Amino acid sequence: MRLTDYLEDTINIRGIEYKLDFTFDNILRTYELYDAEDASDAEKIVIMFDNLVINCEQPLDLEEKSMIIEKILNELVEKDTVKEQVQEEQEEENQEEVPQKKTHDLVQDADLIYASFLYDYNIDLFEQQGKLHWKKFVALLNNLSDDSIFKKVVHIRVKDIPKETKHNREEVRNLRKLKQLYSLEQKEEDAVKQIDFHMDSLAQSLKDSAKKGR
Repeated sequence: MRLTDYLEDTINIRGIEYKLDFTFDNILRTYELYDAEDASDAEKIVIMFDNLVINCEQPLDLEEKSMIIEKILNELVEKDTVKEQVQEEQEEENQEEVPQKKTHDLVQDADLIYASFLYDYNIDLFEQQGKLHWKKFVALLNNLSDDSIFKKVVHIRVKDIPKETKHNREEVRNLRKLKQLYSLEQKEEDAVKQIDFHMDSLAQSLKDSAKKGR
């Protein structure tokens, strides 16, 4: 991110410039929809396109919309926003290369991210819906302080469990409990249940948006 850059809100494909809605909550809806099980791939493509591209006047078929969505996600949307930073911290601590593992989830960790933005920046993300640009959101997320609950949970997830001794038995047990509490490695059906109430309202709101031709 350079302060001399413009924030991306357009993409040029084959000489045609498409204006995009790149507010953070809109991108997060795309993440949520991507893994939704109550919509077909074709429905997802149409809804994602209508959600991301503003007032498209070009007559496009499903394949063209899919290609545009893929380019938007691959070229403009930043993924795994804290993984590299955590990986560097792991390598510095262990002095060796370690396998990458999932340290956060933008859907499951929504409450942690919300609380951390409020704590660090006094930013209420609900009030910023439709306003805060995705790149700004990413920059703020990447630079949350170690005192924020989001960063604390990430550290818990990547922290190695030491060998238990009579001197650290309580500490090890507490760490195991915290890792279990904040684990992202849960059964798929459990994860779906956790976000089920989000998906019901999300699918309906996205379909409403598509009908309005956003």
